[in-house]
Amino acid sequence: MASDGADLGSATIQQVESDAPSEGAPATVAVKMSITTSDAGGGQRLSSVSWKDFGAIVGGVEQDAGRASGGPSPQLPDELEPGHTYAGWVTFTAPSVAGKAIWKPSGTAGFRFVLPEPTVPVTTTTSSPAPVVETPQTSEPRAAAPAEEAPAAGDEGAEDPGTGADPGEGVAVEFGRLLVELLGRRVAEQRR
Repeated sequence: MASDGADLGSATIQQVESDAPSEGAPATVAVKMSITTSDAGGGQRLSSVSWKDFGAIVGGVEQDAGRASGGPSPQLPDELEPGHTYAGWVTFTAPSVAGKAIWKPSGTAGFRFVLPEPTVPVTTTTSSPAPVVETPQTSEPRAAAPAEEAPAAGDEGAEDPGTGADPGEGVAVEFGRLLVELLGRRVAEQRR
């Protein structure tokens, strides 16, 4: 119903969706509507619905909606004929913080409705696995049990595991030596 009492037709907002590309970014709002226009001609009926007819309400203040591209199908047609029923979507942009919107067809004070929280895609990060360091073997691992009191890495009696040129190389060689030692102990235990 228009402000002057004219019958524009009837409209129902059936569904409202809101998506944003990231947290805090403007949301794309899609409104699914069912509209039946009155039989009246001229400006006495609802003759169009577009994104320009909508506004966002932020902190009680009405803001103009922005034009959005795409959206769900079917879109409502640009022009509405008298005495017809239509169903489709209208899409516009609004600030993500807008909790309400308003649809203001020409000749009305507008109709307010609640906006859902925008759906923001979940982003995941993937990382590459740590590189595997392979220690070159210069001889076959010994199966004999190691000395009972082998010095631990970093002790005074421990051998220098590398050449000193690259600290990472020394760690890899030391790791390889410890792995060979551990395997030797397991083999010795299995033989007992």
